[in-house]
Amino acid sequence: RYHRAISYFETLDRMAPDDAPDSLYQSLVNIGRWIQTDDKSMSLEADFMRLLCRGSGIDVGCGGDKTCPEAVGVDITPGGDKGVHGSQTAVKSSADITASGDHLPMIETGSLDFVISRHNMEHYKDYIKAVKEWIRVLKPGGLLGVVTPDHQWVDTIRLDPTHYHVFTKESLKRLFNHLPGLHLSHTGVSAPLWSVMAIAQKTPLDKPFEFLTAYNRREAQRCISRSQRYAEDGHNDLAGECETEARLLKENKTL
Repeated sequence: RYHRAISYFETLDRMAPDDAPDSLYQSLVNIGRWIQTDDKSMSLEADFMRLLCRGSGIDVGCGGDKTCPEAVGVDITPGGDKGVHGSQTAVKSSADITASGDHLPMIETGSLDFVISRHNMEHYKDYIKAVKEWIRVLKPGGLLGVVTPDHQWVDTIRLDPTHYHVFTKESLKRLFNHLPGLHLSHTGVSAPLWSVMAIAQKTPLDKPFEFLTAYNRREAQRCISRSQRYAEDGHNDLAGECETEARLLKENKTL
């Protein structure tokens, strides 16, 4: 289904926006719902964002699938109720706090280690207000991770009637570079032809968060685990390849 989504995106890319049938957009919504919620092993977006889950934090616009279980879920749909828009239609909310992510008076200033927002920022009429609120609740050095649809590939406004803004990797980079109180750590593709992400830290900070280094170290550990399993099964060639990949990852020579 992920490859089917890419095919749909490529079809839309060849069409003028007014020529694209609504059924094609609805197909993308349905596939997006599956990628985000039904098969967690397929959620590239969540896998990247889990690198930020250290200490206490919130998952803003969590919907039915919190990025990490220790996060406090924040959503306008109360926990247990079903969503009514886009990929969250008929999905039970996992929210612990019922609130709009741009107004969080119940959370103390400078109290959180991380804030994660996946497919949420595009839903605010004033997304700058929302990001400033997320900065407010972070501790100095705290991590902010944002994932949005990638407008480079599709008219994302038509995917969901509650989308007010569109973003690309370049626009996220400009935004996070210009917002006071943030140090940009990384921008990039989250899920190819689907979404983009930005990682930033609240200033002042004692130690910068090296996102690529953290990612490569985690992937190196996964390679080592695979190598051990292959060796136990007698697949020594595959075990050796995994060991080589782990070494390169530890040296930050690949991503």
